[in-house]
Amino acid sequence: VVTKGYRFNRKGPFLVRMFQGTGEAPYFDLTNPIYELNVPFPAADVEILDVNGDGRKDVYVVQADEATDNYCGNPTGSPFEPEKWYGTQGFPPDGFVAPNDMAPDILLMGKGEYFMYDTVTMDHQVPGCGFLAER
Repeated sequence: VVTKGYRFNRKGPFLVRMFQGTGEAPYFDLTNPIYELNVPFPAADVEILDVNGDGRKDVYVVQADEATDNYCGNPTGSPFEPEKWYGTQGFPPDGFVAPNDMAPDILLMGKGEYFMYDTVTMDHQVPGCGFLAER
């Protein structure tokens, strides 16, 4: 996953690109993304981790607030505070069953106006990490 932040790309476009490995050196063809999305905000941070506990890595593309060096309006603490997401002690609530969609979830967090942030919600008709964004 490749993104370019505002500091190095002030005029945009703000592209998020995913590449598939080729198996041979140089291992990636950076001219041929398998997925490309132009997001309405500079996305300087990408995290790949299994946040919802379904056993598959999730991709989080996060807007950077370079004026205050924080992510998604979180002025203190780490960029990702699970307590704020889950509404519990940092873990999914009892009885939670992760969606079995056999694919990584992609969550884009940001807003078109620089240095602003907003809550991101997802359509629950489509399997994904909507529960994370809502909480």
